[in-house]
Amino acid sequence: MKLQHLLPLYAILFLSSCNQPKTFAEDPFCASCIEHACKTADPAFESYVSGLTSEDKAQMIALMEDHNHCFEVNSWATAMADEAYQTYGHAFYAPNQKMHERRIQRAFDEVIHDTPNRTAAVGYLKHHAESWKSASWAKEKITQLEERAEADDIFELLVLCADSELLEKLTQMESTPARDGALMYRWQDLSEEYQKRSLNAWISASWFMQQSGSAQLPQYLTLDWKRRPFPKGVPEMVATLKVESIKINNQEVKRKEWQAKDEFSWPPLTTANAHHGRVNLTPWLSSIDTYSIAAKAEMRIWPEKTSESCLNHEESCEDTPILSVPVILERRYKVYGGLETGMPRRNKSDSENAVTTKTLKFELCSQGRCQPIWDGKVIKDRGEPLPVMLGEDFYIQGSLASADQAVAMRLMARSNTGQIWREIAIFFSNAPMVYDVPMRGDIDLGDLCTDMGKCKLEMELRPSLRMARRDPRISRYYGATLALGTITLDILNRTPEQIGD
Repeated sequence: MKLQHLLPLYAILFLSSCNQPKTFAEDPFCASCIEHACKTADPAFESYVSGLTSEDKAQMIALMEDHNHCFEVNSWATAMADEAYQTYGHAFYAPNQKMHERRIQRAFDEVIHDTPNRTAAVGYLKHHAESWKSASWAKEKITQLEERAEADDIFELLVLCADSELLEKLTQMESTPARDGALMYRWQDLSEEYQKRSLNAWISASWFMQQSGSAQLPQYLTLDWKRRPFPKGVPEMVATLKVESIKINNQEVKRKEWQAKDEFSWPPLTTANAHHGRVNLTPWLSSIDTYSIAAKAEMRIWPEKTSESCLNHEESCEDTPILSVPVILERRYKVYGGLETGMPRRNKSDSENAVTTKTLKFELCSQGRCQPIWDGKVIKDRGEPLPVMLGEDFYIQGSLASADQAVAMRLMARSNTGQIWREIAIFFSNAPMVYDVPMRGDIDLGDLCTDMGKCKLEMELRPSLRMARRDPRISRYYGATLALGTITLDILNRTPEQIGD
């Protein structure tokens, strides 16, 4: 069993004192034995722990931390603890771990010295901030971090534990979305000015449109609107969004009685939620030319008890919004006659692509069954061949819920090494996928599998500029190629065209 699963379980050892094991031979993590050793400095305990595997040593360190002064009594264990944290820091600092003062202080040291466990340590400190922030030793640790408040994660940590003097310093720092969002955790301590500033990071709306497009492809204008779950202690609010105009060359986009702005009509946001809408402006951008694009909306945030007339944008509204935010897009937009247009860039950073690679999941689906082919890495054990009925539903789908890059790809296949690669599916999705359906691309095998029965294909997923241009929100997209290995399909039929041949 992995350490991260073992650590939260040690409490069960204390449930029944009458049947509790009395020796390590009966139980390798004997609770009463550990308690005795933490009080008496039994030399046999050091010998026993030294003989454990690295994972079991880490588990023992976690159990010893539950006893006050155990490491003072058994000073030899400090070096073992250092090694255990270096290897299993993600488990020691997991959010489900209880607070130990010794672990909190170690977490501070990890952050101060910027160790590989820094991110997990910051998360652990933030999770338990209410428990340790008033400790006598905490002030010194907090002071050591103040000079590094420029880092977003440390800024948020400092906000959670800051006294009034430090909080004032933090609010005076340069405003960024991440810092403003962190201030929301101290809502009750903020002035009205900073409350409004922090709200912008939790409820937001944005227009998106590329710098150029093709008269031969859809040219989309999109609008995103979202609200994150409020932290504890923040009063409930309601957000409304009204699109006032969408203009091309200073003319409202309109066809008879239909107006483009009507595509973005949503009910008020009363809870955490998100909306994404888009309108295809190609009918108004059909000529090769440079256009002026202007879109204007207003987002308002209201108290929870606001009247319906205000939430419905009626003129009879007498209430005053907490915050009004203009949502503006103004740009020059060039339309080309060819397909090679648009400004997205493929991410060429191997390290950034590697982070996304580990979060991606893909599967092939057909005949009501899906076969996983990628889960952070290629899945080699795929079981029975996937049955495929040509001409019916057959597709690749994927998810990138925890990725921070957009994905635009094409699925390539070939029958044998050395043969020409064929494009058999295309798809794209923005990240994170808050409101989009999972990535999906319908598969067309063409002439790759012409006979019934088993058909082995080598497959790859490659980044695609052509697909990235389909979504105006995509300015930079995932740039790695994924080798999927050989995939076996079970072709159940022949198409009418194949029969005719």
